[in-house]
Amino acid sequence: MPRSEAENLLKALKAERDARKQYERELKETKTNLERFAEINPEEYTKLQAEAAEAARIQSQFGEQRELIEQKYSRQAEEAANEATAAKKALAEYQKKYALEKVFFAAGGRTDSADGVSFFDMLSNQVGGSFRQEVDGSLTVVDSGGDPVLDPESGKRISAQDFIASYKVHPVYGTFF
Repeated sequence: MPRSEAENLLKALKAERDARKQYERELKETKTNLERFAEINPEEYTKLQAEAAEAARIQSQFGEQRELIEQKYSRQAEEAANEATAAKKALAEYQKKYALEKVFFAAGGRTDSADGVSFFDMLSNQVGGSFRQEVDGSLTVVDSGGDPVLDPESGKRISAQDFIASYKVHPVYGTFF
């Protein structure tokens, strides 16, 4: 939920709370006045008591309805936040796959497909988890723990291009190039 929408909800909640406090003060004053009035006019006092009971019942219903509305909008806000998170995650996965596809084709990967499945799709399903996309859009080769894979000879990180190119000599994946 956007911050401005949350702030608007908080302002509305504060206004409702202030209105309720004002109503309770007025009710207390009215009750005090009614008690004084009961001594003067008992019949009118009985009538006013019935009206006050009706007002309290209506106020109670209003409070229940307000709570239901707040619960409804809280659920909607939570669902919207979950949907936004899922959309961001799906977008990140798509961007990662697109970046990996560019590396695959740059390494000389085959572009043809059969029955809706390309060579990239098959390789991506097998080794796609070995990559992490960085904030700048680059790919980092990672191990099962999520740590960057280092070249044993130089001690530097293995580039995504070199990692994919290493599959050219693989007995099965080599046919993808």
